[in-house]
Order: sequence, then structure tokens, then C-alpha cells
Amino acid sequence: RLHHQMVQRVTDQIERLIEQGVEPAAIAIISPFLNDSLYYGLSTRLETARISHYVHRPSRTLRDEPVTKVLLTLAVLAHPAWRLDRPSPEAVSHMFDRRLSAAELVRAAVLAAGVYEHVNDGGGLKAVERVASEGRDRITYRVGEAYETLRFWIEEYQSEDDLPIDLFFSRLFGEVLSQPGFGFHKDVPSGMQVASLVESAQKFRRVVAEASGGKDEAVGKAYVEMVQEGVVSAFYLMNWADPSTSVLIAPAHTFLLRNRTYAHQLWLDVGSPAWHRRIHQPLTNPYVLNRDWNTRDDWSSTWEAKFETERLTCMVAGLIRRCTDSVYLFNGELSAHGQEQSGDLLMAIGHAMHGLGVMPDSEPVYET
Repeated sequence: RLHHQMVQRVTDQIERLIEQGVEPAAIAIISPFLNDSLYYGLSTRLETARISHYVHRPSRTLRDEPVTKVLLTLAVLAHPAWRLDRPSPEAVSHMFDRRLSAAELVRAAVLAAGVYEHVNDGGGLKAVERVASEGRDRITYRVGEAYETLRFWIEEYQSEDDLPIDLFFSRLFGEVLSQPGFGFHKDVPSGMQVASLVESAQKFRRVVAEASGGKDEAVGKAYVEMVQEGVVSAFYLMNWADPSTSVLIAPAHTFLLRNRTYAHQLWLDVGSPAWHRRIHQPLTNPYVLNRDWNTRDDWSSTWEAKFETERLTCMVAGLIRRCTDSVYLFNGELSAHGQEQSGDLLMAIGHAMHGLGVMPDSEPVYET
């Protein structure tokens, strides 16, 4: 009935498949749209089950990625000469929570409150010894030790000449964040996101340096500002490569563009209208703007319904043709926003299954 129950059933089904000898790389989780809350729910449960997975959402900007937010926070803290607005205490707490592996949100907040001052003319990160003894007890020795390693690295970096921004990210990841005791350790998906960030920064630096002859400090500052403003990153071929041992999580259209077959597909939210409805935006009707459109025809709800059916038919056919074994259908009566779901795909599946006599009329959740 509820959305989180559907996500749990997806995880349970993947566990059963793996127990039967199916490789994770042969499994794909597909949804009409993949927002952050859905991905977080899936990834959290898959991580708890120790199932390797990765997400493919090429349309997301760099600033939307949690890994990018962590590295940008550290970049601003390590470069006070940029005179950018200092990260908020919440951003620093989030950074500690994600990158100090022994920390969790409460300890990260206590640590940030004790070692960080949110003022533009303030100093850098303070030593953990300056935190009150009660606070240090709550932080624990392991978290404090990892934090001091990070702080010492930043202080040592600041005593040297500024590096190009892409080399800063690369060194920070390789020398600190990927080491034991930090959140990037053995985290392959996060490592791939760091690689994309480094590549983006490198391309930006080369273009800007050739065009304006800018210094590394100015280029780095400009890059961070543009990413914070939501500039879309470059297109990365490496993002389309399949990790050989991971479950794929992707929106339906992105999955079709990959044009690769998987033995098992798990379709989420089959009752969502997003499977057949297009995103309505001004001046982007792909049918009216098509050269083949008859200018004497007025766009109407009849045309919209006709093309919705065509889109749904093509999408379902494309997904099935890229599946070699089985398709698992999952739906929650209520969406993540608490709304009842009865999209065209769910209705079509229900009619087909009832016609074949493979499911009872009283079954509330379509899953096979």
C-alpha cells in the first residue's frame, strides 16, 4: 500500500535473485522518474543488504550530487583567499557526516558546532582539543582522529602554492578521503562521481586558461561559483559504462538510451502516470513543432491521449525487448506524496493479467 513498502519488496526480490545465483550486473531497477528520495530509499536498503549498485542519471547537475557538495565545501574551507561565502554549519555537519566514516549526524553536528565558526572573516577549522571535554566525549576518539587528519591535510595544503582545482580534488580524494576511516574508502560509486568532478574541473580549467590566461586561483574560484550556480557538467562517456558487479538504477528513458539488455528488470511505480505523460513545458511540444504536423489541426486533449498511448506502447516494447529473462512489476497504492496511483500502465497490466487469469480481483498490489 505504501511507497516505502514497495521499495522494501524490490530489495527483497533482488536478494532472492542473488541467492538463486543471479549476478547483480544482470539486474536493472527502472522507474519512470528517479528523484532523490526514491534513490535514497533504494540505495539505503541495498547497502544494508550488501548489494552493490549504481545510479545513472546523466541529466543531473554536478551540484545536485552529495559527493560534489562535500568536495565544494572542503574547497571553500581550504581556499579562504577566494573570499567566497563560507559554508553554513549545516553544510559542514553534512560533510562530516558523510566523509568521517565513524561519525553520524548527531556527532557530526556536535563536531561542527565545536570546531567551525560561520563567519566570513573567521579562521579555519579549529583543533578538536578546543572542544569542551563533554563535547569530545560525544564526538568519540575515532571521529576526532579522522577529523584531525583532514584538518592537518588542509593546513599543510594551505602552506603550499595553490594547485589547479582539478588537482586539488584529486589529491584530496587520493590522500585523505579514500583512505580507511573516511567515507569514500571502498566506495566505488562515489569514486566515479569524484572522477566526473575532476574531469569537469580539468576541462573548465583548460578552456578558461587558454581563453583568458587566468591564474589557477581565479580559475578555481570561478569553477566553484559556476557549479554552485547549477552549471550542468560535461558529458561523460565513463558514466555510461557498466560496473561489472553492480545493480543498475535508472529512469526508463535513460535505460532505453543505453540500449543494453539485462536478464531481470524491476519496474517501479507502475501505477504512476509519469510512464505515459510528458513533462509540460512552454514551447517544447514535440508534436506540434514537428515538420509533419498539419498546421490546420489544433492541439487538443484527444491528440494528447493518442500520443500518450503511443509513448507508453513504445516504452514498454523497448523495455521488454531489452530483457532476456523476467520482468518484475511493483506498485504502491499510494505514491511517495500520498496520492492514489492508477495510471494507464497499471490499468493495462491489470486487464491483461485478469484476462489471463493469473491474479485474483482482490489483489491490491500488482507484483509478479
